[in-house]
Order: sequence, then structure tokens, then C-alpha cells
Amino acid sequence: IQSHMFPAGRSFVSVPYLEAPADSPTGVTRSATDILGSDFTFSRWLYVPDGKGGTIGTYATYPDGPNNGTTAKDASFSPDSFAPTSNSNSLPSAPLGVGYFLQSKTAKPVVTYGQSFDTTSFRIPLHEGWNMIGNPYKFAIPFDGLEFDDLSGNRLTAEAAADQKLILPFIYRYVGEQYQFEQLPAGNLQAWEGQWIYVVPKDVRHFRSNTVLTMITTPIPVSGFAGRAAKTTRAVSHTVPVRMNTPPKINGNGSWTVQLEASGKDLHDGYNFVGVTRSTAVSSNSLAPKPPHPSPYVSLGFTRAEGKGAVYAQDLQLAGGVKTWDVVVMTDQPNTDITIHWPNIGTLPKNYRLTLQDKATGQEIDLRNQVAYQFNSGHDAATRAFILTAHPTNSGGRAVLTNIVVNPPRSAGVRSAGAYEIGYTVSQDARVEVAIVGYNGQTLAQIGSTRAVSSGDNHQVWNGKDKQGLIVPAGTYLLQLKAITTDGTVSREIRPLTITGR
Repeated sequence: IQSHMFPAGRSFVSVPYLEAPADSPTGVTRSATDILGSDFTFSRWLYVPDGKGGTIGTYATYPDGPNNGTTAKDASFSPDSFAPTSNSNSLPSAPLGVGYFLQSKTAKPVVTYGQSFDTTSFRIPLHEGWNMIGNPYKFAIPFDGLEFDDLSGNRLTAEAAADQKLILPFIYRYVGEQYQFEQLPAGNLQAWEGQWIYVVPKDVRHFRSNTVLTMITTPIPVSGFAGRAAKTTRAVSHTVPVRMNTPPKINGNGSWTVQLEASGKDLHDGYNFVGVTRSTAVSSNSLAPKPPHPSPYVSLGFTRAEGKGAVYAQDLQLAGGVKTWDVVVMTDQPNTDITIHWPNIGTLPKNYRLTLQDKATGQEIDLRNQVAYQFNSGHDAATRAFILTAHPTNSGGRAVLTNIVVNPPRSAGVRSAGAYEIGYTVSQDARVEVAIVGYNGQTLAQIGSTRAVSSGDNHQVWNGKDKQGLIVPAGTYLLQLKAITTDGTVSREIRPLTITGR
């Protein structure tokens, strides 16, 4: 008897045990409902005809939703045919080698009387596009230990299959209700977890749903893990995996990545990266597409004009000059406040400035100067589009402030309350503070908040009032401008400012 606990909420699961009728105390094949009880749904990703001669991906849900070609047997933990044998050419049967999304309001214990096949190799059929697979063993196996047979019977390593563009070199997990991925040669297929793998289609408009590749699993465990797992005979409980915070690997001095996250309600999508690399080997491996999200979801990703609608969780570009990324944030939850975060902006090199522009409002922010950006999804939960721009800057040394002028508007020689325009030129991108200071050193007025400005000509307007909202009396004061560069260097310029009365 083996026991495992799936957590409440949504999880991506697989079951590495086959329970035949003879194994069950009742002597009959038990369905998923027999094992898990009520109050749960299974979902699997299928490609079905779109009515236009192509195919479309969709989630098929069992037992509450439309079948879309699925059957109870597809969602069963205990199929009664195609049982694996010691023959490495045998086909797996669900649940071995199959992944499901399990949705439940409560934690679900799985108690199985089935057998594990710790010495058996399995052949798992794959179709084009996204495939929900499962680890058929009760221990973790390495991603780069998988092999693939093409339709001609050629046997390829995972690395060779990726090099030949048969699969993408990424393995995806679903941890804490969000996707994470690792790239060859890293990554493991964890026990009791489902994973996504992507088979590159010949025609992105028409995904072939028949078998185009066969994935071969070999029972060689991840070092240091399986020995313990193989000796486990008593019930074990589920532990939520630790969330990965490791950014993608990049090459060369001056390379960098920045992580972007989106959240709203209790939904989160945080494993998304942009950056630049000095490696000349930038290729499609720098683009990691996002698997389809089950509902409900919040999703942040990156698009490209040549991507034919694909949304990426990773987009690395070759370093040099200004770089831009098209960012999209999607949700199926209307009227929801969505927040975008960039938690590791401190790792951005000091000679770069990163800005985010909301294409809906035109608002642009400097990511160094704000910790988040929020918007509402609206009544139709429409996709929100942004432009992320990386500006190389000359951040060495001081930002020089020049051409400082004050132009108070006048009417018949009388100063108008609330209309001083202060102009200046700054030699590089910086944060600038403008203040009116008395000769005793006391700050009378802080003109706006510290703001990020671009190199070149800039201006700010002062309303002629002090911090208490009172008009500053006639007299001589000091105009102080302070510029702070990205490396923290501060420069200051002070000019006398004479305010005249009527």
C-alpha cells in the first residue's frame, strides 16, 4: 500500500503506480472517483478540430465538464489495459506517464494498492505541441536522461532532439499554482508531479494530434534521491516543492536578466525573465514559451512579431544598443486589480535604465524608481500590453547640470502666482530633485517629487508656494538642483533666485 497527499487547490499531478483489479481489495478496477471521492476535477490539454481545417488546443475537464473526446478511463488512476511489462517497447497506460491538473477544495490523499515498475522503461507517445506527461516512477529522473524515437525509428538523446528542433529544451513544472521551467541539461521529472514538454510542430497552424515522437524513460534516478525513495514502504505525505528563484543562465560580461511577476486576487505568475547576453549563440533556446494556463489565471509574458501569437516566459536578446520587449498581461478574471512587480531590479547593471510603458494609457515608469505598477483588468478582462525598454546609459561619474534658467511669467510687471518654469540640461539619465532654499539652509519648497529624467533638456514648473501652500514672499532665495545617477553619484548646482513683489 502506498499513500500520497495532493494539496488543496490546483496541482499538476501524476501517479507512478498501476493498480490492477487483482491488486484492489474489492477485486475490481477503481476509478479516480473511487480513490479520491467527490469534490474534484481532472483536466487535460487536447488538440481538437477548430472547424476551419486546423486544430485548437483546449482543456478537457472530467468529470464535471464537457468530454471533448475524453472518457472516464482517460481520467482514471486505474486503467485495465495496456499494462506495462518488462518489455521496453510496451506502451504505458494511464496513470503511468500521464499528467493531469487536479483541482480540489481540500487536500486529497491517494491510497493505492498498485505496483510500481522501478526497473521498466516506458514508451510515452507524444503529439505536436504541448504534452502533459508524468514521471512513471516513484523517484525523480533527469530530463537529460530521456530519449526520443522519431517516426523513422531513429533514437535520439534529449539534447539531440532539441538540437534538431524536434522538442524544445525546456521541462516545465507547476509549483505554487504557477509555472517554472528548467533548460537542458538541467531539470528533473519529479515523482508524483506532472510536467509539460513541447514538440515542435511542422505547421504552427495545424498541430498533428497523432503520435509524432515517442519519449523513452529509463529508470535511472537522480543521484542521491531514488535510493531513499526505493526503500520507502510506508505511507508518505506530500511536501510542497520549494519555489525556484534561480534566473536563466546567461553568458558573458555585461549579461543580465530581470524577473517580472504579475499577481491579482490569489493568482500569481512570477517565473518570467527578460535580459541580454553576450553569447553569440542566442537562438530559439533563448525563447521559452509559456504552457497554456488552466482557469482561473493571471499570466505575464513576452511576444514577438515573428512568434505567430506565441507568449514567452523567457526572452533573451543579444547585448548591444537599446532593447525592447513587448509585454502582455492576461487574465480571465474581470474587474480585478493586477499588479506587476520586478523583484530583482537591483541586479540590473548600473549602466542600464529599464522603463515600462503602458500602451493603454501612455504612462511610462522607471523600474528603478518604482516597485510595482497596477491596473484593473476591466469588465471584459482584456489583455493589457506594455513596452519594456532597456536603455544603455553613460552612468560613469557625475551627472552635469547646466543651462539652468527660471522664467517667471509676468503680466504688466506683476508676478502671476503659480507659474515659474525651471529649465535645465542634464548630461546623462538621472534622478533629479529641485528645491527652493533659504539662505539659512532651510528648504522652503520641494518642487515635485524626485523624478527620473533622460539626458538632455528638461523642465519643471513651480507654483510659487512653500511647503505650507503659502505664496513665498518677495526676496532672494536659492534654487537647488540635485542629480543622482544610477550608481549613486550625487551632483548639486545652486543658483540665486530673486522673487519680486508687486
